[in-house]
Amino acid sequence: MLAKTSLDALGKSSRLDISHMGFIGGLIRNEKLTQTQSAQIINCISEKNTSGLRCLCEENGLSNEFSNNITALATLHGTYKEVADELSGLSVNDETNAALRELENLDSVLEKLGVGSGISIDFSIVNDISYYNGIMFQGYIEGVPSKVLSGGRYDDLIRKFGKHSGAIGFAIYIDLLEEQVQSRKNDMEDSGIINIALPKGRLGEKAYEIFEKAGFECSEIKEESRKLVFENRSKGIRYFWVKPSDVSIYVERGVADIGVVGKDILLEDVKDVYELLDLGIGVCKICVAAEKGKKLGGSGKAIKVATKFPNIALNHYANQGVEIDVIKLNGSIELAPLLGLSDVIVDIVETGKTLYANNMEPTEDIAEISARLISNKASYKFNQTKIDDLCSKIQRGEAK
Repeated sequence: MLAKTSLDALGKSSRLDISHMGFIGGLIRNEKLTQTQSAQIINCISEKNTSGLRCLCEENGLSNEFSNNITALATLHGTYKEVADELSGLSVNDETNAALRELENLDSVLEKLGVGSGISIDFSIVNDISYYNGIMFQGYIEGVPSKVLSGGRYDDLIRKFGKHSGAIGFAIYIDLLEEQVQSRKNDMEDSGIINIALPKGRLGEKAYEIFEKAGFECSEIKEESRKLVFENRSKGIRYFWVKPSDVSIYVERGVADIGVVGKDILLEDVKDVYELLDLGIGVCKICVAAEKGKKLGGSGKAIKVATKFPNIALNHYANQGVEIDVIKLNGSIELAPLLGLSDVIVDIVETGKTLYANNMEPTEDIAEISARLISNKASYKFNQTKIDDLCSKIQRGEAK
């Protein structure tokens, strides 16, 4: 109640979203996932990344029931009464049943206190399962591009200090709130417009064709000009071209409501955004590659890795327990092993022709890459109907 009334005092249009780590934990423990698998699943839930969830479940041989349940949970959103039946159908054990009862009781209490409106269930609100053990919640104010309030229940932490009692709390990010309120959008003419960041180049052109096919055309974007911003008010959309690596920044910061970005960029520089759709364009792989016939390891020295993607390389080899020396390059990565600068490279491979032409070959696949539709989390909260409608039309357009 205190969190909701605080939000109401801070902004004319606000919302409080609630999830329950007990429900998520119950599903995970019922499937007997490893710690690594749990972390990967929770990360995908936080992104509403349903394609990623299904891939993880398939790769790890998890049951169809778990895959269907966890994917449904990631996309579930609405008031408790709107989602109660679906949640009940996803419940699998005593732990999820207990979480369901707590959410039901909470809804009843908040309604009696008169603060029930503007509160929704959204299980993309997740955190460390070893820290939070119950209710979690986040608050948003329209016009501010990220959460301004966050909290939850953490009894297990208190027990480590010898206290056997309940513990719950929340924080309001005053600095963020003050900064964003000063620059909040005041132009009411822009209300209802969905801002879309497209990557410059061939990938952006293909992405626009998908939007156009779905019924969100903007004729002037095809005209020869130096303009970067284009809009069609009758369709309620505004497009703008940005450097591919900057799309996720524009979306995370709330300048764009949604955007199209390669999965490689999301893996290299993790952003706090929703990953709503795999658009199925720009398909390739990020791989380890080396000179043909070259054997690595056994020398006791760190493997020298040349790459544009140092974080992806570090994460890949860390999962294998292998020490590496990362050499960050910005182009002509294939040249590094040929001149002795590195032992291997980590790079995007589409056809492999450049590798083979330079006496190199892929040795390991790290990840499948394609273009993803991402959304600012706060924008999604206040424009969910419009963004979901856009996603549905894109999927129907693809089906045609």
